[in-house]
Amino acid sequence: LSDLVQWGRQHAEKDDSERRKKLAKAVMYTRKELLAIKAKRFKARRTRELDGHLWAKTLLTVTIGVTSGLCIQFVNFLSTQVLYDPKQWYTEVLLASGNLGVGFLFHASTSVALALASSALILYVCPPAGGSGIPEVKTYLSGALYKAHMEKKRTLGVKMISLSLLAASGMPSARDMIHVVCILASNVCKLYSQWEQYRKVPPSEMLFRSDRPRFVFISSGVAAAIGGGFRSPITGILFAFEEFSAFWSTETLGRCLVASGLASLITWYFTGNKTNANFEDTSGVFDGSIIRIEPAGRAEELTPVFRLYEIFPLLVLAVLGGLFGAWFVEVNGKCLAVLRKKHMPGKYLKHKKLTEVAIVAIVCSFVSVLLPAAWPCRDYTPTEKASLGVRGVTWRYSTCPAGQVNEMAALCLNLQGTSMNNLFSEGDNMQFSVFTLLVYAFAYFIVTALTVGTATPSGAFIPMVLVGCATGRALGVCMNSLDGAADIRLYAMMGGAATFSGFLRMPISMTALFIELSGNTNMAAPLLLICTVATKVADSICVSNTDFVCAFNDYPVLQEKPPPKFRSYTAFDIMTEIDKGQQHDPICIGIKDPVIYAAAVLKHTSHSTYPVVMEHRPDKGERLKDMTLLGLVKRKVLQRIVDEAMVEEINATKLLEISEVMDLNPWYCPDNCPALRVHKQFIKMGLRQLIVVKAGTMQVRGVITRHDLHECILKWPEEEEIRGKLRLGN
Repeated sequence: LSDLVQWGRQHAEKDDSERRKKLAKAVMYTRKELLAIKAKRFKARRTRELDGHLWAKTLLTVTIGVTSGLCIQFVNFLSTQVLYDPKQWYTEVLLASGNLGVGFLFHASTSVALALASSALILYVCPPAGGSGIPEVKTYLSGALYKAHMEKKRTLGVKMISLSLLAASGMPSARDMIHVVCILASNVCKLYSQWEQYRKVPPSEMLFRSDRPRFVFISSGVAAAIGGGFRSPITGILFAFEEFSAFWSTETLGRCLVASGLASLITWYFTGNKTNANFEDTSGVFDGSIIRIEPAGRAEELTPVFRLYEIFPLLVLAVLGGLFGAWFVEVNGKCLAVLRKKHMPGKYLKHKKLTEVAIVAIVCSFVSVLLPAAWPCRDYTPTEKASLGVRGVTWRYSTCPAGQVNEMAALCLNLQGTSMNNLFSEGDNMQFSVFTLLVYAFAYFIVTALTVGTATPSGAFIPMVLVGCATGRALGVCMNSLDGAADIRLYAMMGGAATFSGFLRMPISMTALFIELSGNTNMAAPLLLICTVATKVADSICVSNTDFVCAFNDYPVLQEKPPPKFRSYTAFDIMTEIDKGQQHDPICIGIKDPVIYAAAVLKHTSHSTYPVVMEHRPDKGERLKDMTLLGLVKRKVLQRIVDEAMVEEINATKLLEISEVMDLNPWYCPDNCPALRVHKQFIKMGLRQLIVVKAGTMQVRGVITRHDLHECILKWPEEEEIRGKLRLGN
């Protein structure tokens, strides 16, 4: 019996070795052909990059930068000069004539009408245009989620109009142009891709044959939105790098620099370099609705003089800014968002969402009109009267008689940018009491928390900066009353930067932003210190607002550090989690499959990519199946090949020709690869999918996507739960 068993083992090993040799020869022969194809494609691609794609990328980048600046100016013009200014002028006329009730009713009715129009566009025309759009853009650029509305022109139009209507209503919201510009950049890329298809460019020679070039251009759109909105090109680049882009490279840096610079130039052209009534240079001052710390023409007055003891009040201001940012996430996210999801779920109950928007608009009108009317008026100071013609000083009078001013009206009855310029004004030009500033900060924090999250395209960028600036100026007034040498504008700037950092957790970008706004590099060190402290304080309480929205909406955005529970799992566990531990054959495309089989795969599946193997024909049985990985083909490329075959009426049994268009070097890992390493590959490489092969071979076993990884993070038990179950079992 032992001799018989030994004889059987020898013959089995011999048959297995012969089969492996034949398979190796077939694979090597195929790989030689593929290497030749790869060398040919590389040579053609190198020539094409130097000749055609370099100019195409430059043209697309310039187009994105210029059109971004024009879109930003269009939204500013429509919301400010067309809609807001007439409403505000007539409201002031009614208030000045003593008709407080009529003025409030007019302001409230127009605000409600504009807010409802903005919300109706979101609810009934294009729901993806709601919210700030920043979490969606971050999710898209991380390679995790592809939303079709990123390429819809309707989303772009609805977003721009609804943003203008919401800003004109007076509700505290930021005109976050990041979502608008990213949709614009995606549409520019789509138009160029359609032009290549019209010219019948081969798929292997197209610019957008993969997703990475599209991500580069959308990242440049993020930089253009920030650079054009704040007229700060360096901040736009840092913003795209620090928060959004997962595919950062030298090319991405160059594209972002060009797009952000062009958008800033467009903004400079439309705002102009003007002078004030005293003929002083105010080239660094933004117009009404745009923020700028005034006046850059008198740079010597902006030079801060720090004393050692001033570090301590600035650190207190940093802690307060971090607390404000964290409290906003707690109040707006963990309280109001949960209540909205419970009582107004999904797409339904739209009338309740419209009612909520109307109520919030009335509350905002109450703060804008009735709160200043209840505030006491006072006489001008001599310096305030002498600075009435200075740019950056904009008083509102509410019901005050001639010769008197209303401090609360100068903050509540102005646009957000104008109110911020008032807070950044010199202490003698506009004097605000500490009580006025604190009441305004508290009231604006509450109405901002109520507004963000409604069925409107609302964001909290500028409102949170306003809250911080008001708090910082209040602390500056207190410090100035002690020694008379404190720079009030410095404290206002530090407060805005601290609150912004506590809200978004981006200290580098906030430091660069306020340096560019002030035009003074001497503030770099204290700004970086304040922003870093505020970020650390907020991180100790909760996550940032963007990360919370991503987690609340179940967006598959992966954190940089993998969860500790991944130590006990492998790539095979991630791959089979969605099927509850059961492995099924992956859907692959054989390099010798007929057109009819590829058409059937495209019809019955919705995957974005398919592994290419040697042989995967279910009708030929398991013995002839060879799952050796050869490459990866995108769905849109495969669809194009099938469509061309059908149009040309080629025989459906003809074999596919995908060796010229498939990716010959896809990312893959063995099935026994640790889950921690899989998570690291997705983060560092910015992958959207990872092919899993059998350990020691190139046989495809499945595919891991970011959605699979996100599901494992949510469903897998923590290490403590696993240890507890093991103890109970023992």
